[in-house]
Amino acid sequence: MAWLDLDELPQLVGRGMVMSDRLLSLCAFRTEDHLTGAAGNARTAVMREIMRLGGTDTDGPVRLLTQLRWFGHYFSPLNLYYVYDRGGTRVCQVLAEVNNTPWGERHLYLLSDANRVATGPGLRFRHTKQFHVSPFMGMDAQYHWRLSEPGETLRVALTNHDSDTGRFDACMTLLRRPLTRRAVVGLAARRPFATTRRSLIDRTARWLVLDRLRGIQHGGLRLVEPGEATLLGDSPPFADLLVRRPRFFRRVALGGALGAADAFVDGDWDSPDLTSVLQVLARNSIALQRVERGAPSLLRPIRAAFNRLRRNTLGGSRRNIAAHYDLSNDFFALMLDPTMTYSSGYFATPDASLEQASTEKYDRICRKLDLGPEHHVLEIGSGWGGFAEHAAGRYGCRVTTTTISDQQLVYVRNRISNAGLSDRITLLSQDYRSLEGAYDRLVSIEMIEAVGKEYLPGYFRKCSNLLKPDGAMALQAITIPDCRYEAYCRSVDFIQRYIFPGGSLPSPGAITGCLAGDTDFRLVHVEDFSDHYARTLAAWRDKLWGRVAEAELLGFDDRFLRIWRYYLCYCEAGFLERQVGVSQWVFNKPLNRTAAG
Repeated sequence: MAWLDLDELPQLVGRGMVMSDRLLSLCAFRTEDHLTGAAGNARTAVMREIMRLGGTDTDGPVRLLTQLRWFGHYFSPLNLYYVYDRGGTRVCQVLAEVNNTPWGERHLYLLSDANRVATGPGLRFRHTKQFHVSPFMGMDAQYHWRLSEPGETLRVALTNHDSDTGRFDACMTLLRRPLTRRAVVGLAARRPFATTRRSLIDRTARWLVLDRLRGIQHGGLRLVEPGEATLLGDSPPFADLLVRRPRFFRRVALGGALGAADAFVDGDWDSPDLTSVLQVLARNSIALQRVERGAPSLLRPIRAAFNRLRRNTLGGSRRNIAAHYDLSNDFFALMLDPTMTYSSGYFATPDASLEQASTEKYDRICRKLDLGPEHHVLEIGSGWGGFAEHAAGRYGCRVTTTTISDQQLVYVRNRISNAGLSDRITLLSQDYRSLEGAYDRLVSIEMIEAVGKEYLPGYFRKCSNLLKPDGAMALQAITIPDCRYEAYCRSVDFIQRYIFPGGSLPSPGAITGCLAGDTDFRLVHVEDFSDHYARTLAAWRDKLWGRVAEAELLGFDDRFLRIWRYYLCYCEAGFLERQVGVSQWVFNKPLNRTAAG
């Protein structure tokens, strides 16, 4: 994109064949491409529109962020006019020119002190949606604009909100480079087809992806591109996938499902309802298998080899845990409920809150273990201390809990002290493999996913050895169906690539297989509550998306937030479509006669 000072346009574009105002030049800026086709002085036209919309007149510089016309072709969905104060040091208002691609119409939004948001870094504005942009998104919405102060980098983010819930977002980060004739020629030489509608490679990739997705039979997927839309599948529910860059097809053709995830993270596509898109894809496993053929299948062993470098050895486990859980306690607090529970809740009633669901989940575990003051409980995986506080505070038992996350360790230590439970809760920073002692009860809540397939037998053997002969263990685990387990273990998915390095879901069969071969446990109870996890994830997503500004203040950029948006929606879709499940298990030692779920 080009960053232009409107007062310098005559000197910049000239009359040559490289950069000019001529249609046939390599790169062109034409005033009629902007501000509803107005001709004449560009700066005058901008100030006229600003005054018409209730803005203030200023004699400071006006700088435009836009796409130039390349090889005679022009496409720019959004142009931003940054209007500075007289000294040229502060942006005092921004004129946003939106182009609704399918119809070629334009609309102007004035972003000024009248709709500015005081909190958060940079320039932040809110504006009621006034212009129909997409046939798949309604008008009852509000735009949240987040713009950085222009400098060596320039960031632009726009979120479409409905009832304070983020539905669609677009963002980009640009690095400043001189706009010279040499740079223009170099760009055209390196990427001669980057500005045309679709290169031969992209057309081929598009044909390949669409051909493989035409096998969608359950639900429908609308692929919306500039000027056209393609419907894949003809039965409800329908989901909309908005292609923002043609390279989306190339990345899916080469990378399969993980390529699609990479493309989303980089902003090549989006959706007003990302969970629905992922649900439709999850329902159509045959079509997805076709997408994974060819180049994606060749990449699979390479990805798997790199993933094996993240094995959960003693040192590897600490690195893997730190990569996720040590992001920031403050960040997780934006998403989680006041109990700081980062595992599925159990919603006992339709109107239960997320906090109530977390508390009910803890309580169900305690009841299933028949927990009492006489028991000493070992918890493997402290999280942020929610279970330890609940068990010690409400059931009067002693709890020893361990975590290998430095951030969690600090948080839980303070939590125990503030709750006045230091005499009943012992906090450790040890890997489960180095634990010793004999306990009455053992609890592990969604920690098994960080163990790894090759370490599962040792994990259950250790748990069994840490319990007294009349002990019992409660396990909450995310599982993958047995029929998909081996294929899953040979592949690398979005979660392993971006979220949980070294992560690996067990299957129910993998769990029971370990019991028989490596322990004297007796399985006495299993309860599946997968639909509760979908609701938990939706609550986390809505909570986080309502606090994006606070996340940015913590230093997390748009790309990071897109990763987390995809992560939460990906998991929600997985639980809704039963691609994964969550369940509570109770295992008794031979002499236990009380804990029976």
